[in-house]
Amino acid sequence: MNRDFPAEQLGIVDTGPPHQDRDAQPALVRADDADLLFDIFGDSPDSRSRRLPTGIPGLDALGVGLGRGNLVVFAGVSSSGLSTALFTVAEQTAVRRQISTLWIDEESPIDLVAERMVSGLASVNRTRFTDPGLSGDEAGRIRAARARLRRSPLRILGRLETTAAVEQELASEPEVPRVLIIDGVRFLDHGAADIPYAEHLTGLGERLKRLAMRLQITICVAHPVVDLPATDPMETEDLYPFAAVSDNLILLRTERGRAGQAQTLMSLEKSRTSPLGQFPITPRFAFARFESYPETGGV
Repeated sequence: MNRDFPAEQLGIVDTGPPHQDRDAQPALVRADDADLLFDIFGDSPDSRSRRLPTGIPGLDALGVGLGRGNLVVFAGVSSSGLSTALFTVAEQTAVRRQISTLWIDEESPIDLVAERMVSGLASVNRTRFTDPGLSGDEAGRIRAARARLRRSPLRILGRLETTAAVEQELASEPEVPRVLIIDGVRFLDHGAADIPYAEHLTGLGERLKRLAMRLQITICVAHPVVDLPATDPMETEDLYPFAAVSDNLILLRTERGRAGQAQTLMSLEKSRTSPLGQFPITPRFAFARFESYPETGGV
């Protein structure tokens, strides 16, 4: 691939040879070209040194982190644990580390998202929150979980129609959140134009990546796919566009064993910064969480 880009395309101001102008202005790069430069030069030193852990042990062991300017895509069929993965990230960043996080849910009511967060923190099925048979210990854990969630820098919003609306919401915040989580990303810009679905996803992925780079935040999204073949999953029509622009693409497949226990196989299919690999993890879908969370690691 030709990497020779003209200076004007990169937004670089020509100030003449350095020895002719001691006060020359430094080279300037337009914010919109940040993702292009990322592709040319790779991960920035700031991103490498300040990645946040995901809270998913297998991913963190592989070295996957939430770097500034990164787009992280969790993909899989319906009920494969996509929202559970995002809840894990939100708990790790907002609740455990007090990192400013914005959650945008394209499908579920805000109250339901909050209840599922509380369920994961308290390890109590949300359907039992009003159960008369709830034990004193469970009730105490629910109260403590709600208090932790209220104290955390997590903000939950309902559906936004476009990436422009998402960017406007981010701009309205007193401080831009460090992590943006979008559950149900396929609904963004869905009716913007009458174009093929794969083309829509390609444009959407590019816009999200550009937004992450421009604001220097991490964007994590859940992308449900209709079908996930056993082989060559990267060739799936609605995965490939995100694979082209994402920094990390994680595929989830959930199956039930003979005893009925669900197990999720996570596969890191693409990563700019870590080796690829796969690992099993046990979901607790009743609590909207995975089995364990690391207490340490990363910054």
